[in-house]
Parts: sequence; C-alpha cells; structure tokens
Amino acid sequence: ALDWRPRHGQAQGAGMVAAADRAALPENATRQATPDRLADIDIEAQLPWERTDSAADGFYAWVAGESAAVMAIRRHLIQTRGVDRKRLNLMGYWRLGRAME
Repeated sequence: ALDWRPRHGQAQGAGMVAAADRAALPENATRQATPDRLADIDIEAQLPWERTDSAADGFYAWVAGESAAVMAIRRHLIQTRGVDRKRLNLMGYWRLGRAME
C-alpha cells in the first residue's frame, strides 16, 4: 500500500519517520535473530542506496526520500523493529540543503 505523507509544515521527512514508527508489520517482516549491526553511512559524502538482493516473499518495504529521513527509517526498521534488511529497498536520493551535482 502506498502511504502518501505531505509535510503540512513539519520538518522534511518527519511524517515518513512517524509513519514507519506506527506501521503495522506482518509477522513475516521480522526475524527472530539479533538485529543487524548497521554500518554508519556518511550522508554528507554519499547518498544511502540499499536494495534487496532478492525478491522477498510477502512483505517488503520501499522507502525513498530525503537522506536523513531514509537513514532514520533504516535504523528504526532494522535495529528497533527487527525487520530483515533483505526485505528493504532504501533510497536517499536527495539531501536537505545540498544542490544536486
């Protein structure tokens, strides 16, 4: 399902992060093992861009937007909620305050 999040005066990405926090996840979205330890990505040097390595059966999430918001959602889904990173497509394709080069 598509979840459109207009800002309505909120900070860039705040609605996306809140939606990820509230999202009801099916049982097959999470794994039983300890959550992956995530390497830091310097979003000033590179844009976060992670894609699943295979088509996941059932649940998968596709997140795209401002890089800091995508990184917050990445940490939340993988480390806090235990989502298997193989079920995530994450694309931070722009950075607040930075011009495209």
